[in-house]
Formats: sequence, C-alpha cells, structure tokens
Amino acid sequence: MPWIAGFSAEFVDDCLCRHLGRIRRKEIWILDPFAGVGTTLVQGFLHRYNVVGFEINPYAALASRLKLKARGIPIDGLTDHIVAFEAFMNKQCPDGGRSLGEPMSKAPDGFSGRTEFFSPKVQTKVLFALDFIGSIDNPVIRDLFRLALGSVMVSMSNYSYEPASPDVSPLVNLLSTTPLSHM
Repeated sequence: MPWIAGFSAEFVDDCLCRHLGRIRRKEIWILDPFAGVGTTLVQGFLHRYNVVGFEINPYAALASRLKLKARGIPIDGLTDHIVAFEAFMNKQCPDGGRSLGEPMSKAPDGFSGRTEFFSPKVQTKVLFALDFIGSIDNPVIRDLFRLALGSVMVSMSNYSYEPASPDVSPLVNLLSTTPLSHM
C-alpha cells in the first residue's frame, strides 16, 4: 500500500459530521497546523465552519489558499486569460520552436545544480510564461497561473529525485540479493 500524506475529503467529512455535527457552526474554528494543500480546510469551509491553517511549503499553501477562493474565481476572466496565454506563447515560441525574442523574466541567480534544471529551450518558455503571468492584474487568476505552472515544472525538467544516480535499480538489486554476511 503506498504511503499517502494527509486525509481524504471523505474521511474529513465523516469526522466533521460525527464529532462536530451538533455544535453551532459559528462557534467552531477548525485549526489545521499542517494544512498541506488544504483538504481539511476546504471540507470545513464547505460545512460552513471557520477555518485557519498553516503551511510552510509555499506551493501547498498557494494551492490551499486558491481552493478556498475557488467559488469567487471569475470564470469568464479565467477563460479570457487562458486564451490570451495560448496566443502569447504561440507568438513568442511559434510551433514550439525557437523563440522570437528574449523573455523579460530571468532565472534566479544561482539557478543551477549538478545538472541544469531545464533545457535552454524549456527554460525560455518557462520565462515567457512568467512574463505573461506577471502581466495578469487579477491576483487570484495570476495565482492560478502560478499554481498551474508549478504543477508541471518538475515533469518538464531534467530533475531527478535520486541525487546520486539517475538509475539506482542495480544498487537496489545488489543490496537485496547480497547476504548480510558478505556485506
């Protein structure tokens, strides 16, 4: 069974109904000191409880905050920005090819490691995406675009979760088949 962080929405709903169902909602505050992406906060909010949470991971905190603001997102405005983003990116990088200019956004100083996080072509596209995101006036829509970009950054990067080797399976096989007396 894989390890899963946090609780499911169904579990939180069950707890709220079972343990808080008879108490006046206006008097209840749900505190989640490890809010993650906000499942407990959202479920509490949907049940009309007061909610507050803390999260040190900025990506998770952004996701949690946006989930709680979801009802107020202007769908037409979001749709217009998605269409404008596609047009902007197609203009800057037509046919997924070379860019027609330089993005105004720059990679942070020291943005490197044992390998480059992005290929040059992908990094240019990410920086153009950041240019567009920075031009969005509505802070909630701007944050939605930031969250969307953050959600795909690792998948389009050269990043590996294994710091020592991109393929550790030979080492795992060796360790799992070698008797302890031979180690």
